[in-house]
Order: sequence, then C-alpha cells, then structure tokens
Amino acid sequence: MRSYHRAAIAIAVCYLMYPPWNTQKQAIDPSMPIRDWYQVATFSSSSECRARSFELLRQMDGQIAHSDSYNEDEQRRLRADAQCIEENDPRLRTTQVPKPD
Repeated sequence: MRSYHRAAIAIAVCYLMYPPWNTQKQAIDPSMPIRDWYQVATFSSSSECRARSFELLRQMDGQIAHSDSYNEDEQRRLRADAQCIEENDPRLRTTQVPKPD
C-alpha cells in the first residue's frame, strides 16, 4: 500500500501598503506603525505583490499628479517606502496580545 502525503497549500494574502502623512512632520512618515498605513491593493501572494507594486504605484502617481497637493519628491519617497505586507503580519494588529507566562 502506498502512502501519499498532501502538501498543505496556504494562501497568503498580501497587501501593498504605503505610509501615512504625518501632519506634525509635514511629510510621509514610514516610522508610523504599519497598522496605520494605507492599503493600495490586495494580492494572492507576496511575489505577485512585489511584481505588480511598481506598476500600481506609477499609476497612482499619474492620478495624484493632477491634484492640487501634488509634491513630486514626496511621491518618489512614497514609492520607495511602500511595502508588501502579508495579512498575518503581527504589525497589522491594532492591539498586541500579551504572551502568557
């Protein structure tokens, strides 16, 4: 009798996210908690997120360029700071659950 092992396929949803504007600093602030970042798009894998992130952020540039508050330097920084974050990343949680002793 043959024994077959099934591989568990986990679908890891991944979000393309960029940091928020910090009104006190008057700049994009990547040091703010990831849970406060903006979700740009959702992907079925981190590799798909990374592959499509540049394209999507360029499209966003085109849309934002037509707004009154467009700042080209900040847009370049936004692209540089954008990240693909998996849905199970603990930094996305709004509250940290204390570890039991």
